[in-house]
Amino acid sequence: MVSVGGNYYSVPDATRRRVVEVHSLADEIHIFEDNRLIARHPLLEGRRQRSLLEGHRRQYRPKEENPVPHDCPS
Repeated sequence: MVSVGGNYYSVPDATRRRVVEVHSLADEIHIFEDNRLIARHPLLEGRRQRSLLEGHRRQYRPKEENPVPHDCPS
């Protein structure tokens, strides 16, 4: 996530650099890595809000409610 003006904007998981370039426009935030546009978000109003674009976070498997330990015979 990139913090801009008190709000947070997602970047792809594959983003390699910890420092990215951010262009804040009147109604959008553009995020660049190595001069390549990697994310474009609508500008969020207020503070402490998040914009998470689809595909920017890996899908994690939900935890099983009653997981079976690996060393237990089934």
